[in-house]
Amino acid sequence: MNRVIIEKANLEHNIKLIKDKVRDFRNDKGESVKIIAVIKGNAYGMDSLLLARRLIDNNINFFAVSELEEAIYLRNNKFNNPILLLQSTSNEDVLNQIVENNLVATISSFEEIEILNRIAKEQNKNVEAHLKIDTGFGRFGFFIDENNVLELANALNKCENLKITGTYSHFIESYANDDKLTRQQFNKFIDVIAILKKNRIETGMLHICNSSAIFKYPEMYLNAVRVGSAFTGRLQISNVTGLKRVGYFETTICEIKELKKDTTVGYSATCKLKKDTKVAITTAGYAEGIGVTGPKDSVRLIDKLRKIKLALATLKQDGRTFVTINNKKYPIVGRIGMKNFMIDVSDSDVEVGDKVKVDVNLIFIDSKIKRQEI
Repeated sequence: MNRVIIEKANLEHNIKLIKDKVRDFRNDKGESVKIIAVIKGNAYGMDSLLLARRLIDNNINFFAVSELEEAIYLRNNKFNNPILLLQSTSNEDVLNQIVENNLVATISSFEEIEILNRIAKEQNKNVEAHLKIDTGFGRFGFFIDENNVLELANALNKCENLKITGTYSHFIESYANDDKLTRQQFNKFIDVIAILKKNRIETGMLHICNSSAIFKYPEMYLNAVRVGSAFTGRLQISNVTGLKRVGYFETTICEIKELKKDTTVGYSATCKLKKDTKVAITTAGYAEGIGVTGPKDSVRLIDKLRKIKLALATLKQDGRTFVTINNKKYPIVGRIGMKNFMIDVSDSDVEVGDKVKVDVNLIFIDSKIKRQEI
């Protein structure tokens, strides 16, 4: 059986560490900082319901998701706490669902303001929304300056059923060693907030820090921080955070074979055995997410080097990828197939039915595979 194991103790450790770090900080007004838990992408592969329950148990009750379906899934499972939908849209069907399900909308355009307020009025409801400010990402968000802020103020003043309860932006590379771009974005965000307030636009809760930023830039916390990947313990910054990795993939050995020296193993015959080898075959492959990595569209050398560094973290010094069976490490041999991969288990007592532990980023593991907390 293939499954994802979530270590409850490690998850609880990370939640407490994050809460303690944020709680120990006060913004420039002496106020405490709120944690917005980002549980998009099936909670970064950990299972959104599992993480949501753990967060509620730890008094973290403001969630954020990327897709409408994720928010409705939480609502259908009796989570009635605030949920911020991070994607903005002028699609009336989506905005209608936002109002019906009492979600917090993200607003990035004048069209959205008009449609969302109209739908809320038609449903005889009031809807909350956060303004998104584009500080350089080029994705969602208003470009606000002294020239167009009055247009925004006038649009919002006409909305009787829409209340702005937050304003936020998103860092491009808060994980980077060079902090120049992050500080530029933060300063731009603060300048925009000043313009909004000068024009008597309610900004509500202010937030810009994501997981990496909460460990690198506590001076940028403002009223709230958004925490997602930090719960998993997998960040793109050096692990000086004290976080523990949460979750691993577990599969099963279905067959064991004795192969002779010079036998080729796996697709394209990229692996040729240098000695007689005992090989164990598993019941999982890239269809389940094993060996799958992140996007490869980056062209910057520094980003490519960072990905190589992260990839090497799971390798031994001889370049082979290792898995764990019965608390001992064994190397994968040959290319990973769609539903199987092979392991060199020579000179061991490994048997059919033994469990194989694979340390992978859970976000790449098929969400249909059961997540089990232990």
